[in-house]
Amino acid sequence: NKYYKPKDWSAGCNLKDRGCGSIIRYNWFEGGVRLLDLVDPEDGAPSFLQDPLWGKIYVYGNILVNPLGGGAASMIHFGFDGLWQNAQVKLYFYHNTVINMNDQTDGGRWYTYIFKCDNDNQTVWAANNIFHSYCPNPDHWSGEFYLMAGGGRLNLGLNWVPSWTLMGDVYKLKGAQNLM
Repeated sequence: NKYYKPKDWSAGCNLKDRGCGSIIRYNWFEGGVRLLDLVDPEDGAPSFLQDPLWGKIYVYGNILVNPLGGGAASMIHFGFDGLWQNAQVKLYFYHNTVINMNDQTDGGRWYTYIFKCDNDNQTVWAANNIFHSYCPNPDHWSGEFYLMAGGGRLNLGLNWVPSWTLMGDVYKLKGAQNLM
């Protein structure tokens, strides 16, 4: 599937999922206030929280493009909109290509975060991904590029990142040596 940029000024997320054991695979996501918004089930919490698959989301084989001109400061929101007790817990993020385009020099974002967690109980497992940030104008800067915001746990397998990538706000980090 291809999920293109939502309408200008809509303040919409590209994909918002409140599911249980969701699998998001083999898609193209481009644009949105957030490319992926993976959050609590709101009024579905009483039944969802009892399901053994609750709190686990699998994202693999996708291409995520944060476009030039706007774009998301936090590309993937993983957590909750309502009650922290109902937050998603584990995000398994494998074999994805994440591309951030920005021209900070020409008035674009100062920074971009790939993952935004909402508390220290959430864990992102990321392996075999390509995380790339660039400015189409080679004489300009694409802004600071962070892996994490919000203080969650980040467990890294092998991933390719630009050499200037920053960790960001991480509560616990494992596998920083696996970044290439």
